Amino acid sequence: MKSRESGMEKFCKTWEVMLPLEDEESEDRFLNEWQVNYFFQPLIKKAKVIMRIKESVHEKDSYYVIVRSARSGISLLRYVWGPFKIGERSTDFLVRPDGKRFLSTFELLDRGSTLKQTLTHEHETVPSALLLRKIDPQGNMVLTEQCNGVQTKRTFKKVSDVVSIEDEEL
Repeated sequence: MKSRESGMEKFCKTWEVMLPLEDEESEDRFLNEWQVNYFFQPLIKKAKVIMRIKESVHEKDSYYVIVRSARSGISLLRYVWGPFKIGERSTDFLVRPDGKRFLSTFELLDRGSTLKQTLTHEHETVPSALLLRKIDPQGNMVLTEQCNGVQTKRTFKKVSDVVSIEDEEL
């Protein structure tokens, strides 16, 4: 597959957030700065987020980020970003749980060691956010989220894929 040649292979896996968060105060500041609705903030901080990054089975050099609020359960939320191509701005909106809509651009930096995602609000009334994903020496993915100088980090460990026909068809 093309992901082996593009530098995306280290990111094209399924990842689960490691709780508790390292710094809940910085997470609060980031969520406030990015104007995330107060109702959703506790849910975001406590969710056992599963993130899968995968290459499209239909379109070469296109990728998806699939985010779940948990591995399973009745109140499970699932969001799909993509398809997207590295270096191109998305044409589909990412819709946050609070209904705010963002366009994304993904880029590989530092010779493929960093996956950068820039989120820009559709009306530019919400500040842009920058998400940087890197693989640490232990093989975990460290997600650094930034907005207006406020920064927080989340660490994700590699886990088995969630069995999902919908995901496999992307």
